Formats: sequence, structure tokens, C-alpha cells
Amino acid sequence: DPMELITPRLKIREFRWDDLDALVEMDSDPRVSRYEPGGLTVEQIRYRLEGALEWAWQTPRTIFKLAITLPSEERAWGRLSLKINQAAIREWEIGWTLHPQVWGNGYAGEAARALLAYAFTQLNAHRVVAFCHAENAASSRVMEKIGMKCEGRLRETIHLNGAWADELVYAILERDYQAPRD
Repeated sequence: DPMELITPRLKIREFRWDDLDALVEMDSDPRVSRYEPGGLTVEQIRYRLEGALEWAWQTPRTIFKLAITLPSEERAWGRLSLKINQAAIREWEIGWTLHPQVWGNGYAGEAARALLAYAFTQLNAHRVVAFCHAENAASSRVMEKIGMKCEGRLRETIHLNGAWADELVYAILERDYQAPRD
């Protein structure tokens, strides 16, 4: 079944072919590639989108690549991902990217929180982890806001813009996860 999550302000849905232009615009923004590998060609972005469309039909599903949209418009303003990391310990990895035009609205946290809830309530996750560039304070804040704890610093695991950079690893356990109360 196609995945769809509705939050107070967002609709998180499967990607579609017509999301390509929005993804190209987001991925080619230099503010996006400051902390994650950017500079992808349109071909590479199309190839990634193709993968996302194929994974939507996988059963049981081990990879979710979803579009973050505002219900008033269908445009994909970001991507949200969840993939199985270590099946033996029921560990999943979550990630997100948003178009800089919508930064600062709390959308990343809202989207990630909804996918965390899905991981713990529907996928029987034991742990959900996330990684970010060590200098990406905004991403660290989102991880803390959704209840993740910093578990450590991985040294020089990202090669970006001609230099090595460290990554922070965050995680939340099923026993730490509190379902949001209305």
C-alpha cells in the first residue's frame, strides 16, 4: 500500500515522477550541499527518484523514501527516509532534507516525528538512528527535539567539498519513545 502520513501541517507521501523538478531544485541549492554531498546531476537525481518509486512496491518494505509536502500544494518541499540498518537488533535509520526556502518552520521535526511513530508502532523498531555532519547544528537540534540522544562522534566519515568531516550519531530507543499526546 502506498504510504501516507498526515501531520498537523504536512502530508508525507510516496514520491511521483512529477516531483523531479522540485528535487533537482532542492539538491542543486548550495545551502543543501553544505552539509551533505550535493552537486548531483539531473541524471543522478532521476536515478534516485526511480529507486524511491521502486521501493514503494517492496514487501516487506525495508526502505521508505518519501516526499514532504504542504497539503495546500502538491509540491515536494523535502524528502524523508527510513531504512533498515541492522535487522537483527531491529535498528532503522531515519534521515531528511528540506528545501532551504522552508527552513525554520519546524517541518523537519514534524515530519521526522511522524515517521518515528510509524517505525515504533508499525515496524516494531527497537532503535532508530540518525547521522549528521558534526557542524550541522540545525539538524542536531531536530534530532534532540524529537527525543534522540547523541551517542557519539564518528571521525572523518564524510568527504565533502574536498575535506574530511566528522559526523554525529543520534539514536532513540523504543523505551525512550513517547507517543505524542493530543
